Amino acid sequence: MTLRITEAGLATADVKFVNEVLVAAPGNTESGITVYKRKLLAPFVGQHAEVAVAPYHQLIVEVDDPEDPDTQDRIRMKVQNRMLAKP
Repeated sequence: MTLRITEAGLATADVKFVNEVLVAAPGNTESGITVYKRKLLAPFVGQHAEVAVAPYHQLIVEVDDPEDPDTQDRIRMKVQNRMLAKP
């Protein structure tokens, strides 16, 4: 599942289920450039508990110049800071 947002939307995006972040030009539906990737561990659940379904796993951030290394670094740092932020 994929969520597509702008860079400004990254400030409030829920990134706890994200395992891949890509940057793409606005309107580009074909592909993006991966700037962050992690493996998620399966959540621990009991024998009779239901597993929570993650709303999305891939986050595409729309930026003006996705091939710019400074833009890629900026988005990567914003994502990492959001993952470390306390709710």
